[in-house]
Amino acid sequence: NAAFTRVFRVLTQAWAERRGVEIEYGPGVYDPTKRSQRRRVRPLALEPSATTRAIYLIGYDEERKGRRTFKVERILSASLTPDTFEPESATPIATELLRAWDVITDQEAVTVVVRFSPEVAPRVAETTWHPTQLTEREPDGSLVWHARVAGLQEIRSWVLGWGGECEVLEPD
Repeated sequence: NAAFTRVFRVLTQAWAERRGVEIEYGPGVYDPTKRSQRRRVRPLALEPSATTRAIYLIGYDEERKGRRTFKVERILSASLTPDTFEPESATPIATELLRAWDVITDQEAVTVVVRFSPEVAPRVAETTWHPTQLTEREPDGSLVWHARVAGLQEIRSWVLGWGGECEVLEPD
């Protein structure tokens, strides 16, 4: 994909040289009334997602004055700016990614507690789904799973994927 390759090369150069980048970000597929937006971003990381099989730009959005996560496949164009920057945090982005369920780090941490039925409890228990997780086996064979993750956006689909075999206890 030539357009993707062009965008990815610009983003990689901007990240490596700590230079700002101006992107045109497509509206995505969920709301056809939205239009693409131009954003000035300071690239902090390019992170692949095994969950979505996509690559994400994690950067400081100058307009919104905060960290945002952009799907690279949705970036229509990218150009380097002459502006340079130093990372805004002493915490390495890799450390901050430990809070994420997948790649989104720009949301407040939320405690998630889910009870899994006895039928799927062994499958849930055999995997470390998140570095903060704790599990408790219940006398009936169910499993209560706890974790603290950045926001609910990414973990929601994981929970929904278990269907009626789980019950969310926290948050409401």
